[in-house]
Amino acid sequence: MNIYFQEIVDAHQLIMQILSTPHRSEENYRQLIARFSDQFSMITTTGVLLDYEKIKSFFNTQFGSKQGLKIDILDMNIVSENENYIIVLYQEKQQIADGDPNFRFSTVIFKQVNNQIIWEYLHETLIHDF
Repeated sequence: MNIYFQEIVDAHQLIMQILSTPHRSEENYRQLIARFSDQFSMITTTGVLLDYEKIKSFFNTQFGSKQGLKIDILDMNIVSENENYIIVLYQEKQQIADGDPNFRFSTVIFKQVNNQIIWEYLHETLIHDF
């Protein structure tokens, strides 16, 4: 699997573990936050802009907040790449226990720093009538 695609899968596994597991795992939190640039920003599905400090705070306070959460990455495509950045579009399915799933398109901008893939920007958009 492409290293950028694998990064998306790995990061979402950590997100799923943090949000769905009631016990706090500092190691999972540390591994997730280490993936983000200190200039990271994202636009959520509700249109809220989160910066690096807000995303750290969000994950720090949300351990176990969505018990039973399952996240599946359905499709990944490289939109653009050059020597500095790569843009990937992917589809994501989130479902809590037996609840209705929601689907979203996510666009991420990565850069590589010292052989580490860094999340620079993320934009999520809900998909209606999937």
